[in-house]
Amino acid sequence: MAPDGSGGPYHVLIGAGDQVYCDAVWEEIPELRALRTWKKRAAKKVSARLEQQIEALYGRLYGRWLESTFFELHARVPGIYTWDDHDIFDGWGSYDVDLQDCDLFQAIYRCARRAFLLFQLGADGDGSSGLQLDAGSGHSLQAARFDGELDVLALDLRSDRTDRRVLGERQWSAIHSFLATRAASASSSHLIVVSSVPVVYLNFATAEHALHVLPWRQDLEDDLRDQWESEAHQEERARLIMTLLDHAAATKTRVSIVSGDVHVGARGQVVSRRPEHLLDGEPAAVIHQLTSSAIVYPPPGAFALAGMRAIANEGPLPLLAVSGVATEMLPVTGGELLLGRNSWLSIEPDPGWTSSRQRLWVRWMTAAGDVKPPLVIHRRQV
Repeated sequence: MAPDGSGGPYHVLIGAGDQVYCDAVWEEIPELRALRTWKKRAAKKVSARLEQQIEALYGRLYGRWLESTFFELHARVPGIYTWDDHDIFDGWGSYDVDLQDCDLFQAIYRCARRAFLLFQLGADGDGSSGLQLDAGSGHSLQAARFDGELDVLALDLRSDRTDRRVLGERQWSAIHSFLATRAASASSSHLIVVSSVPVVYLNFATAEHALHVLPWRQDLEDDLRDQWESEAHQEERARLIMTLLDHAAATKTRVSIVSGDVHVGARGQVVSRRPEHLLDGEPAAVIHQLTSSAIVYPPPGAFALAGMRAIANEGPLPLLAVSGVATEMLPVTGGELLLGRNSWLSIEPDPGWTSSRQRLWVRWMTAAGDVKPPLVIHRRQV
């Protein structure tokens, strides 16, 4: 996020997960490389020596940041980071319960969490950091406030995830506590909610049902279970959306969502026409969602993008069991629904307005420059 409309310098980096790819845990440790089936992994018992090897590997994976072209940027610009599955390993939290709770998976998770706390949050041994809402709680929900101009709430979608839920009740309690504090402060600032997985995206429910009959479904089904749009998470997704809509109406402030994970740039929105969400003069209450691709990881090709759209529902879709609220995908720009190029999001306040809170400029930045025209998000009228 930049302090003005000049394209920099940037004040804060927001990492929405997958800052490091740790899937190599299955290949770079010989004892784990020999476990070629999920059944063997579920049965594996972890010795102290093996856990030390796993922990050392995560340290080496983060050490590769020193060789990254982004090393200087990370050193100069402070960041707010949440994590996603690849910071642990692909699909963490979306596997069947016998895998999720097995000795090996839990040992890998412990090592990944220690590395995440140290290298991404700068936390000490008990998980305490300057941004964490609930030190020592076992999750990493974070919040930051910037001089009344902008608030950031970074969700942790992995610490409490199972194949049936995304957030645990301890995290819901922390979310409600933060929102209550924010409402009590009478702040008019814009709230940015960081969700590593997009809240609004293509709906693969039909494809997810089809996978149940395939013998090798586990390798694909965890990717679909990861999505907020998964049938298993629809009720919780509705809970999150209604929580944010209710908060926006109660505080008369704008709430927007930023996300990553899906390897494409994308744009979505939540639209409510429920009377309790409308402010004077508004025909609808809108939450914008802005999704950035990975910066380095290769994006899907044109054939893969076409295939994804062919098997998915793009909306608009009504919110589960809630009348008057719908979600939909929108073109990023120029008719592109999915931006199949490596990109990152630039969020900049408009320097031409008396208060930078009034509107934000959002640009999807690619190797060829920014994707034009930029999206403008206005602060809600009070």
